[in-house]
This record gives sequence, structure tokens and C-alpha cells, in this order.
Amino acid sequence: MNESTAITQGWISPEKLELLKQGIATKKNIVISGGTSTGKTSLLNFLAQWIAPTERVITIEDTVELALNSTNHVQLQARVPNAEGIGTVSLRDLLRCALRMRPDRIIVGECRGAEVLDMLQALNTGHPGSLTTVHANSPPEALHRLELLALLGAPNLSATSIARWIRQSVDWVVQVEREPSGQRRVALISEIVDNELRTLG
Repeated sequence: MNESTAITQGWISPEKLELLKQGIATKKNIVISGGTSTGKTSLLNFLAQWIAPTERVITIEDTVELALNSTNHVQLQARVPNAEGIGTVSLRDLLRCALRMRPDRIIVGECRGAEVLDMLQALNTGHPGSLTTVHANSPPEALHRLELLALLGAPNLSATSIARWIRQSVDWVVQVEREPSGQRRVALISEIVDNELRTLG
């Protein structure tokens, strides 16, 4: 989908579009939040078109859905065990591998488990401008869900420590919604400032 189509179809306003383009250019760490079939992955693909082609981008997914138009794109896919129960390659495995591949940005199709912990580590070790999605119905709920998922990977850490870590790692939360008519739209862009969510657009 191109910019003009996205605007005319009501998917995004011109103001939110320019804000998101600025966020990609300035390498904000962005979490896209939304319910089922709200267009989280579509927005992830849409935003990726503004990543400079010179940047090395690694995408990590369970099922390949992201299609980046970049010659410097490395695509990693998780693998389920075979009939003998071996050969598993998890998102956590791929994230750890990605950190050794000198990426400029890391894009995780969806964080839904303990891999959130590894994603946070990536955001804190020199990979600004990384993106992911999470299933949640509001920006505060998205941060809370990230906290719960991170606790799966680090049960020895306190919830307070993880919450602080998330708020230091994530810059923006972009909420997408699906209206009763079926129309999908970018509903809200929030920024984390002093550990609090502030609406940008």
C-alpha cells in the first residue's frame, strides 16, 4: 500500500503518517499494538519501506509475512520440531543469533512469549529503530503484556525492574484498531516520557 492509498482509504491520517515517517527516520523503537486482524503486520510492512536501503535489517518471524524491499535484508524464520520432536528453532534462538549478525535494526513479527526479554536486550545494545508487534487493545495494555511476557523469560527479575526496563527501551507504542465496519486504522501514537505514556497523535 502506498501513502496516498493509505490516506484516502482512511487507514491513516496525513498527520500520523508524517509522524511515523519521522519516527522511522530518527530510529525510534516502536511497538505496534492491536487486537486480532487489526493490521499490525500490515503496518509493520508499511513502516519498513522508509528504512534506508543501506541499513542491515534482520526480520524474525514464526510465519514469513514481512516483505522488505531491501538488498540488505536478512530473513530468519522459527522452526517447529519434526516428528521425532527435535530440530526446534525458537524466536529466542533467532534473536540471540541476530545479535551476532551486526544488524542496524531488528524487526520481530510478533512478540508473544519469553522472546520479549531478548528483544529488550537488542533494544538496549545498540539497535535503535527496531520494531515489533504485540497483541493488546491499548498502549497501556501493550506495555503490561510486554511485562508479563518478559517475566516468562526472567522469573528471577521483579516486575518493577522489568517495567522500568521496558519503558527505557520502547520509545513509541502505535495502536491499530478495526472498526465494526471492518475498516482498519492507525488509532493512536503514544510516546513514553518519564515512564509515562503521552499521546503524540
